[in-house]
Amino acid sequence: MLKAGYVENWTFHDSFSGTPQGDIISPILANIYLHELDEFMERVKAEFNRGNRRAENHSYKLIS
Repeated sequence: MLKAGYVENWTFHDSFSGTPQGDIISPILANIYLHELDEFMERVKAEFNRGNRRAENHSYKLIS
């Protein structure tokens, strides 16, 4: 599937990277590849979301 290539102006060309768009295996391989990114972002989000409320903005308190 990854060596399927593409056709342009009725001429076949080899493809050297990626998966053909619209191919059946393309979304499956994308999900396998992006799974690592999803797990990484969950860890980053867990570190970012700390506490129960936002820190107060002192500049805003002076205006209101």
